[in-house]
Amino acid sequence: EPVNRDQRLPLSFAQQRSWFLEQISKNRSTYNIPIVIKINGDLKIDILRDSLNQIVKRHESLRTRFQTIDDLPKQIVLEQDECPLELVDLKYLTDKAEEHANQIILDDSQTPFDLENKRPFRCKLFALGTSQYLFLFNIHHIVFDGWSMSVFVDEFVKIYKSLVTGNKPNLTPIAIQYIDYTKWQRETLNNDL
Repeated sequence: EPVNRDQRLPLSFAQQRSWFLEQISKNRSTYNIPIVIKINGDLKIDILRDSLNQIVKRHESLRTRFQTIDDLPKQIVLEQDECPLELVDLKYLTDKAEEHANQIILDDSQTPFDLENKRPFRCKLFALGTSQYLFLFNIHHIVFDGWSMSVFVDEFVKIYKSLVTGNKPNLTPIAIQYIDYTKWQRETLNNDL
């Protein structure tokens, strides 16, 4: 039976553990995963933004919010909307631009996420020079892990390259989203008890 995405659903066991540890943690940025991609060359910022929107449309976990209802954490998958890509122009700093960007990246990586009201990720694009950029994708571990990182980078690059050449990205449709796995995991445990 398909998962009803319009309702608030239980978390997977890994998500629940992450949620619980985050609630009791003094440092609520412990589970942030910052990814920084250095880009040299002609960058099409609108296409970068479109690529990001396509990834978020493709992966429901990137559109998930988490709320406590009746003392239990729940998740809800939201509809697709435009992803904010913050542009930070540091070209005026010339030889200090990358150093300044790295400080902003460090600050962002130590800033907690508001998982109840906002996306589980943040994006910033730093312009360091005429054709030098740093792209920050900072995401919470509750929706992302090491395996997800390689999938994200691979798909992001494929989508961007396709859109730059005017082609539609050729990615295999995703048959099972994380929320489907969560439902299966919960049902399997209940049947084993």
